[in-house]
Amino acid sequence: MAARVGTGVRLALLAALALPRVMAAAPDSLDKVSRRPVARAIVVAPAVTAPRRPIHIVVHGLAPGGTVSLELVGATTRQARPLPPLLLHFVAGAWRGVEPAPTLAGAYPVRIKRDGERLALNAAICVFSFAAYRQHGFATAADAARNWVSRLPRQSLLVALRSWKRTALDRRDRRLNKMLVIAYARAHDSRLFDRLGIFLTLARERVSARWRVIQATVIPYGR
Repeated sequence: MAARVGTGVRLALLAALALPRVMAAAPDSLDKVSRRPVARAIVVAPAVTAPRRPIHIVVHGLAPGGTVSLELVGATTRQARPLPPLLLHFVAGAWRGVEPAPTLAGAYPVRIKRDGERLALNAAICVFSFAAYRQHGFATAADAARNWVSRLPRQSLLVALRSWKRTALDRRDRRLNKMLVIAYARAHDSRLFDRLGIFLTLARERVSARWRVIQATVIPYGR
């Protein structure tokens, strides 16, 4: 349902289910400029995982030995505290661990450290439904929101939108995650009374990727 702006409430629901996909990047030598360890053919899985479920992390491409930890940058608990780095264990040819589910759906960059040294890595884990991940993406968040409205029944049109002010709970990477509050109405109906409103959460897996609507709720940070 969506909320009638200034009057009542209607509700809109999105499905949530995801399948893992492989994301790449990085190397086990020294970067000549930064002197940091750089990973070679590091693969982090899953790339997409359902929200509100523990994430079973698997990292391939790092040899056994030493200490390896992984962090989802911007992920928080329900108490708005950052999720601590996860210590991985080398089992069956890969580094593995189980990460608690972040409170908020979104795209989270992966940060890996080996023996305290951060690896050069360009990967993220998308904590939202596979159905949302399969959607057609858009160059801007506004275009994605406009498309979401156009797919509603009764030929609805986007009337207004703005970014929603973040709370302490929301530490997600702003380059990969956005929240918009929008107003929309049925086509050819300009009456203010009949406008509807909803909060849209949008995400993309990397800066060069396209925006997708991953969640629509009648309250900010709702489910």
